[in-house]
Amino acid sequence: MTRLRVLILIYVALILGVIVLVDQGDYQYLLRWVYQIPFADKVGHFFLVGFLAALANLWWECARWNLGKFALLKGSVIVATIMTLEEFSQYFIKTRTFDLGDLSCDYVGILVFSYVALWACRKNSRA
Repeated sequence: MTRLRVLILIYVALILGVIVLVDQGDYQYLLRWVYQIPFADKVGHFFLVGFLAALANLWWECARWNLGKFALLKGSVIVATIMTLEEFSQYFIKTRTFDLGDLSCDYVGILVFSYVALWACRKNSRA
């Protein structure tokens, strides 16, 4: 297994661990300092989910799904779908609250980091 795939698996495990902790309400002692910084939660969503999208796109070597005139990066679509489901699932978890701002930051991060992945794929294909 390549280093990139190992990095992706570790990163996914880290994110899943954070989601499980937050869903259980046992995160206050770990993340209390984050909530003291203005907009830290939103910036975190942007970078954490965006980086996940970049890694997913690199995993699949920027593979695309063509929908008519549009070509969507496979990794971005998968990450956006999972994060949308995760955010909406918070309606059903007593310790969580749905936040459209978090979801918006997820989407912007996915968009920005998808371009980073495209740039890396193009650069790698030229080398």
